[in-house]
Amino acid sequence: MSQSEIDALAARQLCRQSKRYYSPPSRTLLACDVFAACLLEWLGMGPAALSVYLPRALAEADRRAVDLTGDVEAFVSAIAGLARFSGAHLPEASLRETAARSGIPADRVRALAAERIAPAEDRYPTTGSYIATGPP
Repeated sequence: MSQSEIDALAARQLCRQSKRYYSPPSRTLLACDVFAACLLEWLGMGPAALSVYLPRALAEADRRAVDLTGDVEAFVSAIAGLARFSGAHLPEASLRETAARSGIPADRVRALAAERIAPAEDRYPTTGSYIATGPP
């Protein structure tokens, strides 16, 4: 992966771990969330509620990661590379939505998601110590 792709993955992970999308801003909201969760569990709709909320929160974190890196193309190719590396399912719909918000057409998303090898000069150094290789 290229340096910009690694940076995009790091930004995505930081944004997903950010409490901004998961923790409520006040005790009142926390109490309302607990009440709503209990009510949904009692009605037997708990997983259905999470299936609506969680993708929205994750998509918002992805949008913030794209804003942080400023390179949506690197973000799309990084997510595709991560899916190939881990054997996970490629979130095509999410990638298309993220790309579309930045004005990237669907055919470009497919091209970015295709497997490719980054040139050596565009990758972070992976051999030697940090002192010997230094920052890029």
